[in-house]
Formats: sequence, structure tokens, C-alpha cells
Amino acid sequence: MVTLDFDSFANGQLDNETFNALGIQFSDDLEIVDGSTIQVGNTGKAAQNSQIPGGDISAIFVGTVTSVSSISVFAGDSGVDEDTVTLRGFNAMNVLVDEAMFTGPTAQTLSISGAGITHFIILQVNGIAIDNLTFTPETESSAVPEPSAIVLFGIGLACVAMGHRRRRHSLSIS
Repeated sequence: MVTLDFDSFANGQLDNETFNALGIQFSDDLEIVDGSTIQVGNTGKAAQNSQIPGGDISAIFVGTVTSVSSISVFAGDSGVDEDTVTLRGFNAMNVLVDEAMFTGPTAQTLSISGAGITHFIILQVNGIAIDNLTFTPETESSAVPEPSAIVLFGIGLACVAMGHRRRRHSLSIS
């Protein structure tokens, strides 16, 4: 599980290189802001879209993280307006895997899950920031046997067949 807690970053704009090593690439750079200023939680820092402050935030998973099975994020602004926030996760074919939504005046945690989520978007109405973005990378599974395993299986099968043939041949002689 990977968690982006923005408290460890200095205020200001962060480019995607900062997050690529963690397996995530945002479509726009993020701006780290004081969380209490925009009221995402009581303390610490939060992140928002640096191109359109408070705007939608989207990302893809990159590098060793090709897909995830769950995403959770604390989103909103706990201001005087009522926010509508939607978290949507998609697979490689751009098919919606799962979504979660809330409407309310306070920031909340949204969570989605499902196999093969490769990218997501956090849609908003009335401006938001995010904190504590967590995702669970899927492990690579080797459903297709390696060529060497197939060769070893074939050799083993040939040995069993030869042993069976020798036993049959030796029984017919005696």
C-alpha cells in the first residue's frame, strides 16, 4: 500500500517527477497548500490542481505500478459551500471499474476498489483539495507458463511414458 500524505512536502508547486518514483503520474502538476487555509482537515498540508486551483485531479499509474486494486482519498474543503466530489477508477480499456461520490459541506474520505484500475479522476464542484491519497498496487501474476517450464513438463512427461513402455515391455517378455 502506498500513501501520499502531503505533510512531508514544502508548500508550492510539485511536478510529476516527484511522484513518478511512487508509481503515479498526475495529469497536471499539484500545488501543496496549508491544509488549514483551505480547510481540508484541521492541520497539515493538502494538494490541489496547480493549473486550475481547486479543479479536477486525475492520474495514471506508471513504472512498476501498472494497476491497483483500491484507491482511497480524503477530499473536499470543509468550507461554507457544499461540495460534490466523485472518485472514478478506470481500467486500461477506459471502462469504469468503480466510483464513489459525496455531496456535503465537509471533506470526506472516498474509497473505490476493483481489479485492474489503471487510472482515476477526482471530479469536483465548488473547488477541492486532497490529502492522504492511498492506493494498493496489484501484484504481477504469471498466468502464462514460462517457456522453460513447458520444456521441463514435456521432458517429465516423456520420461514417464518411456518408463511405462519399459515396464510393459519387460512384463511381456517374462
